[in-house]
Amino acid sequence: MKLRAVLLGCLVLLAGSFVSRAEAAVVGDPTVVAGGLQVPWEVVLLPDGRTLVTERPGRVRVIEADGDLRPAPAHSDAAAVKFLGMALHPNFASNRFVYLYVTYAQSQNPNASRVIRFVLDESANFTSPETVFQAGIKSDGNHDGGRIAFGPDGKLYVTTGDVHDPALPQDLDSLNGKILRLEAPGGPGDGAAPADNPFNAAGELRLRRFVWSYGHRHPQGIDWDVCGRMWETEHGPSGEAYTGSIPNRGSRDEINRIDKGANYGWPLIVGDETRQGMRSPVISSGDSTTWAPGGLTFGPDGRLYAPSWPARGCSTSAPLAIPSPTAASSSAAPADPDACAMPRRAAAFCG
Repeated sequence: MKLRAVLLGCLVLLAGSFVSRAEAAVVGDPTVVAGGLQVPWEVVLLPDGRTLVTERPGRVRVIEADGDLRPAPAHSDAAAVKFLGMALHPNFASNRFVYLYVTYAQSQNPNASRVIRFVLDESANFTSPETVFQAGIKSDGNHDGGRIAFGPDGKLYVTTGDVHDPALPQDLDSLNGKILRLEAPGGPGDGAAPADNPFNAAGELRLRRFVWSYGHRHPQGIDWDVCGRMWETEHGPSGEAYTGSIPNRGSRDEINRIDKGANYGWPLIVGDETRQGMRSPVISSGDSTTWAPGGLTFGPDGRLYAPSWPARGCSTSAPLAIPSPTAASSSAAPADPDACAMPRRAAAFCG
């Protein structure tokens, strides 16, 4: 099958029209679905065949089922600095809820970034906005993270960037440089901290109650494999002086397997560096190659795909792919627990 794609310049955002793993493989060249978009950032497929696309400057666009780009946005906000991640509620068919990560001016720190819930009407316009999470996510206009996705457990996961402040990713009571996990039942409970979050002890009132993992620099994409394991793409350093004086400590983009309560080390370790109590990535781009991986998804062939800049001989914006450790012929978690053993290192290649 072919991946549907939205192209802007040489950046390719990939979104699969997936069928069962036993019947499909990701092959062929990307198809241009729509042009003329301004920094398309998130792509969400609707059940009726339409597609929602966030434009980072503050608009949500609609690609109709016939492929036409609707001229007027489904939603816009002139006060917003960025529209980033977007996700449909698991019960979207009945409640029509869409969640959007929005960043406003730095003057609104420490609450510049937030998650807003909308109702999508039958004409695919955003209505009834309600802010469901605004608890202290700072913005610097750059390292904002901003991916949101519902996990297999029905919780809403939110990535946040370090906003170029080296103190925040290791501080459990900052929400920056983290992956957050929120309740999102689709009602008044949206945005609460789940009781089983790793740092949410009984009676906990500090911001750490929302944290799922920490020590992140600029987390970009998240998805779950057939074993229910969470994976993440992350941008490595690009010249920050506080990463130390070790030569060639740049690049080092990462693909991580995310575990509850784990510390991924930034800025104390980078790429394949190690330190007790911290996690190194499953794979890193190394100190001389930049992937700048964007979103992340598991394809119908069981591989992990992330759009990237040229990497390891790949053509411009080729999807970076990593073989799945599970059988590609099954869409359910394997009965054999060994089939879900975590690969500690993997070889990247162009899909």
